[in-house]
Amino acid sequence: MKALMTRSEHERFKACKAAMDERFQNLGQVFVPVAPEQKDDVKFTVLFVGQAVSKKYSFPDLAEYDTAWDKATDEVAQCCPAGKGVFWNAASRIVKGALVATGSSLQDNRYDDIVGFTNLAKIAKVDGNPNSAQIAFQAGLCVDQLKREIDLMKPTAIVMMVRNFAQNNIIEPVFGTHGWEHDTPQKDRVAFKIHSESLLSG
Repeated sequence: MKALMTRSEHERFKACKAAMDERFQNLGQVFVPVAPEQKDDVKFTVLFVGQAVSKKYSFPDLAEYDTAWDKATDEVAQCCPAGKGVFWNAASRIVKGALVATGSSLQDNRYDDIVGFTNLAKIAKVDGNPNSAQIAFQAGLCVDQLKREIDLMKPTAIVMMVRNFAQNNIIEPVFGTHGWEHDTPQKDRVAFKIHSESLLSG
C-alpha cells in the first residue's frame, strides 16, 4: 500500500507533536494514512476514516515514518478481513456488501487493494482520543492533510465512523456544512453526502 502522507508532511506533524508535548502529556506517535495502489480490476475503493489511534501507536519505533506506514498497512491487511474490533468489523461488512453489490470476484485477501485507512486526528493520546484542546492544536494540519489524502486516493466512497468527533475543527472545514442527508428524521444515526469532484478544486 502507498502512504498518503509524504516524509515532509510527516515532519510537519512531528514538529506539531513536539509542540504539543510541551503542553500536553501522554501523546502517541504521528499516524501515517495509507491507500491501495491503483489496480485495473478493482471496481471501487473506499477510504475508512476513524477518530484517532491510541495505545498501539505509543511505541517509540512508530516515530519513524516507514514504521508508522507499515503499521497502518498491517492494520488494513490483518484487521479489515478479520473484522477485529468494532471499527474493522464494520469496515469488513461494508466492503463485503460493496463486493456483492458490484459483482466483484475479488477475494478477501485483497482488502488492501480496496481499503484506504486514515484518522481525523493524526496525533492522539495513548489512552484514548484527543480532547478538544488537542484537536484544535493540530486541526489546521489535519484539515489540509485529509484533503490531500482524498485527492491522492480519489476513493469511490469515504466512510467516516467518527460520530461528531472534531466536527467543527476538521469535518466541516473539509466536507462543508451543507448537502448532508440523514437516514432518520432524528439525524442521530447515519449522515451521508454525495461527492462528485476533488475537494481541492472548489
